[in-house]
Amino acid sequence: MIIDINHTAKLARLQLTDEEKNKLADQLPAILEYVSRLQEVDTSKINTKAYFTDAVNVFRFDEAQPVPPAEHSALINAFPVSAAGALQVPAVFE
Repeated sequence: MIIDINHTAKLARLQLTDEEKNKLADQLPAILEYVSRLQEVDTSKINTKAYFTDAVNVFRFDEAQPVPPAEHSALINAFPVSAAGALQVPAVFE
């Protein structure tokens, strides 16, 4: 099986180094072969509806829960870094 790694990476929006492209070129055919073997599994006796539930909407509404002022101050004072009455944490994204 011949796979154009550059085209595949472009479709997947992956920026790969030459080393990663070589590694993927070696591994991808084996991965696809294994996945194609899954199509040979007989699932005709599997009841596809067996995994459904009657649950419809299990989400709760996102409602603010007020905190008494004394407890709020204690939390802010106990936290290592705070700013403008809020907890200050390290940024997750750059």
